[in-house]
Amino acid sequence: METKFDALATFENITHTGDTKQPQELQDAIIKNLTAIFDPLPFGYIIHHSSGIKFANKAACDILEVDKDSILDTYFMKYVTSNAQADVKALFLQAFKSGANNELREIRIPQKDAESRIVDVTIARLPWDGKGTPLVQLILEDNTEHLRKEAQLVQLSSLDPLTGAQNRRSFTEYYERVFNLFKGDSFGLILFDLDHFKKVNDTYGHEGGDMALQITVVCTEAILARKTVELKRDQQRPMLARVGGEEFAIFIPHADLPETLEIAESVREAIAEQEIITQSDTFQIAASMGVASATFDKPRLDEVMRRADAALYAAKEGGRNQVVAAQDDHAAPPEAQRIARAADRPKLTGT
Repeated sequence: METKFDALATFENITHTGDTKQPQELQDAIIKNLTAIFDPLPFGYIIHHSSGIKFANKAACDILEVDKDSILDTYFMKYVTSNAQADVKALFLQAFKSGANNELREIRIPQKDAESRIVDVTIARLPWDGKGTPLVQLILEDNTEHLRKEAQLVQLSSLDPLTGAQNRRSFTEYYERVFNLFKGDSFGLILFDLDHFKKVNDTYGHEGGDMALQITVVCTEAILARKTVELKRDQQRPMLARVGGEEFAIFIPHADLPETLEIAESVREAIAEQEIITQSDTFQIAASMGVASATFDKPRLDEVMRRADAALYAAKEGGRNQVVAAQDDHAAPPEAQRIARAADRPKLTGT
């Protein structure tokens, strides 16, 4: 019985010599043997000559969305996105030249009716001496599903499960990520919570309280999206995070204090205008907001959070449902309130 290596060697000999007059039966038998060997593999396998693809197993054809007859004598580069073609070409040249294994990770393969597949490609020259143009073999490992699940896990770990807003952890990581990118630039911070939220829960139950939080996030995100367009901030839009029970933070890169106050007022108005409809009741809510601004080099974000928190406390003391800018003479919240909030808030270093 012909082994894998016998089949490959015969195939290589025909390809190298360019003997196209070999009996069709022999060529068919070789392809049949290669198919029997490589089709059961869970990854894509391709034999590539300088004149194009000479063999591809079923997994490779599935990944590239092409049948076995149509793929023959085409080039692998045809199936990758245009921005990956230069890297793939360089990989082929190295493989034909040196014979060393070369790997390219996360190559995108466009699909007809779905998002691109994400494939790791290993290319190596088949280990034969002799004359003629060498053959290379490609191994295609489809990581699309794995990377999709990984991205889902990352997303789930960064979102508040009730509202879909970013959570405390991602809020911290976001600031750390942009700190060095925009050092010296200004940013705005809005800290707000829903007024009399305990009364909302007591009166309308947790269903009403949950709906209030969810609608707060929906209308806030809508305002932030609109302001992003108006202020031409497409490259770095604001981030909304739920940082406590009914407490939220909005981080706005490239914003000075007047811009941040304008956004805060728009959010406050949007929240106050919303009607929350449960199965048995209709009610409205309001929010108090503290606003502060600084630059990315000084002061640290935790200090800006303290200033915004003092402004939020001043907004509540001044009658609620209003926006207050941080002032140096603002009193800090009472110790008990500050400790309760700190337990629900991320540690923010800004270093």
